[in-house]
Amino acid sequence: PHGGERPLMLASDSIELCGGCHSHEHGSRHPLGEETLDPRTGSPMTCLSCHGVHDAPYKMYLHADDDGDLCVGCHKEQLR
Repeated sequence: PHGGERPLMLASDSIELCGGCHSHEHGSRHPLGEETLDPRTGSPMTCLSCHGVHDAPYKMYLHADDDGDLCVGCHKEQLR
């Protein structure tokens, strides 16, 4: 996966790279791509918006616990 010139030295776009093996999850749980912006960063949503490999302490390489903390990080308005 590494050795490319993209952010994090990825060989291809993270959606494409992750989807190569995880096609059954690819976009099934959350919209991804240029049309869906991460409200925390203003960047397009990618697999790396929620998942990390080297720095994610939670199961499934998540940046936050999937008991709701991860979703609430972006979807605060929908809880009101």
